[in-house]
Amino acid sequence: MTEMNCAGSFHPQDDADVKGAPSAHGGGIEERIAATGRRIAALQHQLDGAMAELGQARRRATADLALAARYGHQDLALALLPFRDALEAALAVRTGDAAALREGLVLAGRQLDAALARRHG
Repeated sequence: MTEMNCAGSFHPQDDADVKGAPSAHGGGIEERIAATGRRIAALQHQLDGAMAELGQARRRATADLALAARYGHQDLALALLPFRDALEAALAVRTGDAAALREGLVLAGRQLDAALARRHG
């Protein structure tokens, strides 16, 4: 017969253990039952610890997801601020010169491209 120890490995028991007689290891059935109870308690303790760790990992993951949803695009928004400023400046210029307006919009477009490149680069 085989029996599992706390480490998860198996070791053979001699036939005397199977019949309830004392084994070469010096224990009767009561001692084996007590040892099995201790192993069960140790495994239950390990399981309880693993379940607690899993619960903590789930809570951390949920909190991380909430933060990512809230602040995940903050760096993109900050990178787009110069582009917005350039657009506002281009719109604020009162000129009849279409070339100057076009040049300002081209510069704003370059700022947008640079911001997107830094974000996805």
